[in-house]
Parts: sequence; structure tokens; C-alpha cells
Amino acid sequence: MMRTVVMAFGALGLFGAPVSGGGQAAAQPPDTLRAIPLPGAVFVDARALGIDPFGAMYVADAGRDVVYAMNARGERLAALGGPGSKEGAFDDPEGVDPTNGLVLYVADAGNRRIQLFSRSGAWLGAIPLARGGADVSARVTYRRQDAAASDYASGVPAAVATSGANEMFVVDRDRGVVRKWDQDRRPAGIIGDAGAGPGALLEPVDLALGADGLVYVADRQAESLMVYDQYGTFVRSIGAGLAGLSAVVATEERVYAALARSLVAYDAGGRFERRLETDMDTRIVDLAAGPDGALYALGTQRLYLLAPSE
Repeated sequence: MMRTVVMAFGALGLFGAPVSGGGQAAAQPPDTLRAIPLPGAVFVDARALGIDPFGAMYVADAGRDVVYAMNARGERLAALGGPGSKEGAFDDPEGVDPTNGLVLYVADAGNRRIQLFSRSGAWLGAIPLARGGADVSARVTYRRQDAAASDYASGVPAAVATSGANEMFVVDRDRGVVRKWDQDRRPAGIIGDAGAGPGALLEPVDLALGADGLVYVADRQAESLMVYDQYGTFVRSIGAGLAGLSAVVATEERVYAALARSLVAYDAGGRFERRLETDMDTRIVDLAAGPDGALYALGTQRLYLLAPSE
């Protein structure tokens, strides 16, 4: 079904809109996407959605403090976590990243840490967001009694993404920046802090890593997508007036900004292509693309496949 959806997007020509010099579609009305709820995918307070290269889907449900693993039909395969602060438990999970298909990263916001799980659900460790100035202790800890594991004085992870080089990027809602760790999980820099000039972040809520190595950050207060290179240097901003910005997704061909009930699509160079309205009766919490490009939107209580209107 997902492959059919991708072909339908191309057949309808949704991304062939003429673009003016100002980067806006030339008097082109938005298209409408049908939001098809997946049976069985029902949540209490869903916060984040991630899809791995094999099509398995993961949803962080802060209402139950669990992360659900599901198949492409939305059928639950497993539940990770449960309320608490011990290893493997969650307190308001807000972000998931299963994109390498081997390790699942969970932004455990209430416990101020990133937790790691294997594809089979085994707990692998935790990376605490240590207090400012003491980031040297933000390493993987394998037991709760390790000194660094209890150092949660600063940093609330709201989203997490890992690169092909196994670098880790985290939206730190407490500090309003993106923090980076290298492949050995050593702190490797801060993106978008107050000294970044035009690249300073105001209210980052989500991030995505592009195939081109760029880091795309959804800044809700700035109402735009902020773009940085892999070293954290500001490249450009994309879009303006993106009110209600909640998520960003980067595929090989385009970048999507998710608003309350619509998507805005840009090409790989950041040029506006199309605004896509949805018929969802709830706001979009998160957005993800399947391995074949099919788009899925997460509401607080349901998960939807987005398909072109007939």
C-alpha cells in the first residue's frame, strides 16, 4: 500500500508547482491529503514517531510512558518502558530515532537523558544531559549507580536524531539549542546558541538530518526551518510564517515542515514547492517518512497514513 501511495503522489503532480522568485507558489491552491487512521494505533498522549529502514514504526506515548513498536499496518508488536526513572523506564518520552534500524534512541525528557535500546528491545545504556559546563560526563552509562547517570541538572531532550556516521543530535528544550555528540558519545558542540548570530535558535522543537549532511531544525517561535552543516555552522533558514510548526522531515528529494494540520514541502535546495492540507481532525504532533517515501502523521491519539485525495 505504501508503494502505491508514493506513485500516486507523483501521478498527481503535487510537486510540479511553479515557483516565483520569492520562493512562493504562483497562485497555486493547496492540495488536500486524506488522513487514513491505522487500526490498532491508539494512544493516550503521543509525542513522537519514527520509522526504521525496515518499515517498523515507533511511537512515544507520554500518557503511558512507553514506546510502542508497530508494523506498517499500525499493529503493536511490543511496548518498551513504563513509568519510572530506572534503566529502561520513561518519564515523558518525547522523541524517538530508529533510523539506522539497529539501535533505538529515545528522548526521555522527564529523566533528562537519551536511552538506547536494541532492535529486539534490550536496554543498551543511557546518555544523560549533564549540567552546563560539565558536559564531559555526558557519556553512555551502563548502570544507574554510575556517577554521571544521576547528573541531570540541565538539559531536557525533546527530539533526537543520529547520522550515518553515528553522531547524535539532540534538541535541548531547557537550553533552547541543539547539542551534538560524536560517534564515541563525547560532547561535540552546541548548535544555535545565543552567539550564533542569525543562526541563533529561539524555540527548537524538532530536527532532521538530511542525506546531504545538513541539520534541519524546526524553530516554532521563529516560524521557520533553520539549516546548519554537520559542524553546526548556520547555512540558511527555510520558510517564513510557519505558524504552528511542530516537526520537520528530510528525505532524499525534499524537506517537509509539519504545521497544525498541513505540510509545506520544499525541494532539496530549500525552495518552496507545495502546501499540502490534511483532513485531520486533530493537530499534527509529528511526521515521518517510510522507507519508500510514504508519509505518516501522528496525532495525540492516532497514527495516520497520508494519501492523495481522489
